[in-house]
Amino acid sequence: MSFISIPSPVNVVFDSDAMFYPTHPLTRLNFLTDKRIELDTFLRYMDLTFEEEFSPSTTFSQLVAWLVTKLQDSRFNWSLSPPKLALNGQPLSQLRLMEYMNQGRTYGGKPVGMKRLSVLPEKTLDDIVLMPTVAGKHVLKHVVVNSNRLLLRFIVDDTLTGVFTLKEVGFDDDDGMRIHDCLGEHFWLPYHFGDDITKPQGEWEKPCECQERDSVADILTPIQSMTWTPSVVESSELTTLQELPKYVYSLIHPQRSMAPYIDCVGNDVFEAGQSYIALVKEAVVKNDFFTLLSPRRMFQVQTGNARNSISLGAGVEAEILTSAWSIIQNHSSRYWTPLYGDFCGPAASVPMLMAGTVSQDRVQSMTVLGALTGLMLLNGLYPDPLSPLFLQFALHGGDVRSLTPSLVQEWAPDLYGILKEFLRRGPTGDLSDLGSFFIAHMGYQVETIGIRDLAAHNSTASLMLYRAAIGPEPPLHPELQAFIKGLRLPCKDKPSFDFTKVVKSYGSGTESFLSVISTSHVTSYRSIEGLLTFVQQPEQVEELSAALGSLFDLESLFAEFLLGTGAPVPSLWNDAQGAFHPKLNVESVDKIWFRPQMLLWSITGSPRIRGDLSDSQLKIELVDDDDVEYCANENHRPTMLAHGQFSIKTCSMQARIPCSYLKSLITTTRASGEDAIARVFHYFLVELVNAIGRHSQL
Repeated sequence: MSFISIPSPVNVVFDSDAMFYPTHPLTRLNFLTDKRIELDTFLRYMDLTFEEEFSPSTTFSQLVAWLVTKLQDSRFNWSLSPPKLALNGQPLSQLRLMEYMNQGRTYGGKPVGMKRLSVLPEKTLDDIVLMPTVAGKHVLKHVVVNSNRLLLRFIVDDTLTGVFTLKEVGFDDDDGMRIHDCLGEHFWLPYHFGDDITKPQGEWEKPCECQERDSVADILTPIQSMTWTPSVVESSELTTLQELPKYVYSLIHPQRSMAPYIDCVGNDVFEAGQSYIALVKEAVVKNDFFTLLSPRRMFQVQTGNARNSISLGAGVEAEILTSAWSIIQNHSSRYWTPLYGDFCGPAASVPMLMAGTVSQDRVQSMTVLGALTGLMLLNGLYPDPLSPLFLQFALHGGDVRSLTPSLVQEWAPDLYGILKEFLRRGPTGDLSDLGSFFIAHMGYQVETIGIRDLAAHNSTASLMLYRAAIGPEPPLHPELQAFIKGLRLPCKDKPSFDFTKVVKSYGSGTESFLSVISTSHVTSYRSIEGLLTFVQQPEQVEELSAALGSLFDLESLFAEFLLGTGAPVPSLWNDAQGAFHPKLNVESVDKIWFRPQMLLWSITGSPRIRGDLSDSQLKIELVDDDDVEYCANENHRPTMLAHGQFSIKTCSMQARIPCSYLKSLITTTRASGEDAIARVFHYFLVELVNAIGRHSQL
């Protein structure tokens, strides 16, 4: 079969069945046509076959870069050795294209042979298609298949490494989660020898020698040098959380009438929650959530003594799922480890050095925890107390690079400020004020790193981020990997399905999804509007209205302030920043969430909405100079009043504003011809930011 041209776009099928031969000592690799179905089935299960459409002008280097990204984003976390260098110092491709020998014809009764093909990085798909050795005459149909699909086979030029169990992939009974680089050797055996030889001989007859390995090197990549682009996932056009379950069910069961029934019944919500956990455990044991993700669902709870007195429907399912999650939370110390900002992450029962001793029951329980987390997210329920930063990390397969500076700044601004200040001080800076942070998250005294160079300083910052946001154990700890495995909600009949990929396809990606699903994250003024109450006296309103020249209303003024963005008076804002707490970062002053978050943080001591807050609990009140609660210390009162300092008490969650200072500020500003409202907003913002780290704990 020959090709003259290819349509645009090109539909390319990447078939990597030759990818597992790097350990073979010979240059000739046999392609056995009678094993093709077995090969294809296995490759698809292992996330090693991909289909995509490309323009004919796509270069070979672009093709390889895309394929490497797809491998890294796989549920097996495939990774490749660093590129080798050519004699001219340029990096060589980590993947080599394969071609048939003898134009795909047999010779002397031997199987069709394959060998590596050298392709220049700038060659395009058009060039590759027209290469005689790839698409010349007499080439087997396995290269160019139906519907003008170009099928390319690649081989790893060095080592392919993934995280899985030998039992999971059908090589052995070993069900220990490990980092394997032996897939080429294990996969090659049954297909190279064919049907006549069932067992390997001599040098090939040896067990897997792969061991659990740490990935601290990834963690210690300096923050400022980290660049990360999330893998490209086709948008699902999901716009609301309500659409998510139906969308997922349709992916697993495109024909609803053929889907199995899933029943979850209990005499009360607690019993139904236990039944739900049992269903999840069953799915984990089978490594198959096919039934649990069926659109034909019946969740019901008996609401009375009579058998026919039941409650059912989507709301009941959410209640049962919440009950199942709360049952897990009753054993919080078993499952969770504290993280920065009053969040938690999955707990590891043993350190990485003892990871080989983790029982399978423990691994299974962590997989169940991951699966329940995925099901909570699927149903639009935030899995509190799980950290949003850990969720981002888990949704990207344990990729440390997904903890981008912008993400950390949004979800943990106090942690971001600490890290930035740490980096600013450099290897010779004084770190004594970070002693409590090091004890809580690093496990050693800050004095331990008293002697360090710049590289060690930067790496320490990365480790500080990882341990504060993820925990003390590395990404490849088997219990963390078990959690991530459960989060994917795998389905045997749909091996390409991965729930984390669905989340990535939501809106603009996982960060968008987390912002929508989290009820604790301040996204705008609307996030905290219902929590606020304002108090003002008629006499105060009269005085301030006269000074302002229009009707004054504290609530309306604050609403306008909290809806705004940026520095109200840029010149004054720049001058004021030197007085702010050094651990606080104010670079996001132009974000819509910045002002509401600063208000919440200053009054409650936390930048996120705490679960114990209720409506109208945050009190902002105008007070007179003689207000007892403004300042009990008579010696400090005059100074506070002169500077218009807010009196903020995080214990009672209230802020008291001196009316006299506000009146004086408005009068003076109007007299000078300045914008009085902008000046008042600057005053509000500076006072709120100044309170953080001084009236509340960092």
